[in-house]
Amino acid sequence: MKIIFSILFLASVYMGLLTNILYAEEITTSSEDKVFLETTLRENTEIMTEKIAPKFREQEQSPTRRVRSFPMQPPTIPHSIEGYVLTKELNQCLICHNGNVAPQMKAPAVGESHYANRDGEYLINISPRRYFCTQCHVPQSVKKPLVENNFGVPGE
Repeated sequence: MKIIFSILFLASVYMGLLTNILYAEEITTSSEDKVFLETTLRENTEIMTEKIAPKFREQEQSPTRRVRSFPMQPPTIPHSIEGYVLTKELNQCLICHNGNVAPQMKAPAVGESHYANRDGEYLINISPRRYFCTQCHVPQSVKKPLVENNFGVPGE
């Protein structure tokens, strides 16, 4: 009985791989000469062309922090970060938000969780997995939503 199941399993895997290979060849051979344009936020840019992301133009600069829409949401940045250096050698955010200097700079300090590595051990410096702030935190922006939604609206 186990032999029959093994044979059926291997046959189904083989057929699946064969189908994927044939399907992939069919797509590549039928669309090689076509240029596809996608009308989205990329503004009719060819799919294979890299488009540079637009800059935030209307940044909200406010000393007050925004209310979070859900628990554990990374807070938004209430000031412009245009021109900030954020490389593996230098993180300009930490000039003000490092726990040692944040009180003097009147800036919120980086959370304790940012000092923990993936094993839960606390480090002296920011954990490498939390070093690039803009992976989670974004500048506050006064923009019309791209898509209508009621996320974070109480009672909806």
